[in-house]
Parts: sequence; structure tokens; C-alpha cells
Amino acid sequence: MKNLIITFNLLIISFILIVVIFTLLVMSINFDLSLNEEIKFVCGTCENEIKKQRKINNEKIQKTPQENKIIDSTNKKYELGRMLREENCTSCHSFTDEVIVGPGLKGILKRRTMVWITNFVKNSQAVIKSGDEYAIKLFEKYNKAVMTSFNFKDEEIKAIIDYINFSENQAQNDVFICQ
Repeated sequence: MKNLIITFNLLIISFILIVVIFTLLVMSINFDLSLNEEIKFVCGTCENEIKKQRKINNEKIQKTPQENKIIDSTNKKYELGRMLREENCTSCHSFTDEVIVGPGLKGILKRRTMVWITNFVKNSQAVIKSGDEYAIKLFEKYNKAVMTSFNFKDEEIKAIIDYINFSENQAQNDVFICQ
């Protein structure tokens, strides 16, 4: 009985330590992110993206007050795209050309049109079944993984792409708005 009580106490202490360590880890990540005010958008799901963004931001040239006004005024515009991307895209797609489950989204508008992207996001299987060669190649390249069909409005898909382009170009000290 005494051994059982000791074992139980050790389990409780271990659990408390795990909770404390996890809490400290989460707090340190949040604190670390708050130290770098230049990071306007970070998905929070990929530590490598955060590190790359920090490195890029640390190498940035100081912006003029006019450039800062442009960036500040666009933050609200891109909030919907950021939120939708974080909630729906980050488990399978990175901001970079890094492959997670599907292709990275860097330069997506250089590869496909907005109309194509919209149709693919809404129903990738329909685009594949239509015989679209690019869609078929993607499907085969990524082990025939079926992309979730999203019931987004066209404006929501555009907001995601605008946000991706904005974030990508922020890394290059440019502001780019998808047309």
C-alpha cells in the first residue's frame, strides 16, 4: 500500500512538472515572438517558417515612414487571408517551396491563374477529372493525396492568396497586392 501511494505521488509530481514545462515553453515562444515587432504575420504552426521570417526581418533595411504607413494600412486587409490560411492550409502547405503534404505556396500565382487556383481549392478532384494536365501531375506527384474541397467564397480564396503574396513580398521589402 505504501508503494502504491509513493507511485501515485510520483505520477502526480511528474504530471505537474510536464504541465509546468509545457506552460513555460509556450510562454517563451510567445515572449520570443513578441520581441520581434517586425513580424507582422506568422502562421505559428511551423517553427522553421518563424525562424526563416526572423532571419529575413533581421536583415531588412529600415523602412521609410511612407513605407510603414502602406504596410500598416494593409495589415487589416490581410487579416482574413491570414486567419483562413492558418485555419485551413498550414497543415498541408508552407509559405515557402517546402513540401509538407502538398506543394509549398511560394510563387503560386507564377504557376497558376487565380481562376485555376479558385477552382482547385473548391474541388481539386473535379479539376483533375476534367483532364487538367497540371492538376493530374500534382495529384500524382503528391502520392495521390486528395486535397480537401473547401466551400470558400471566391473573395476568401483571393484573400488567402493576397496574404501569401503580401507575406512573401514583405520578406523582400516589397508590398504586393494580388490583382
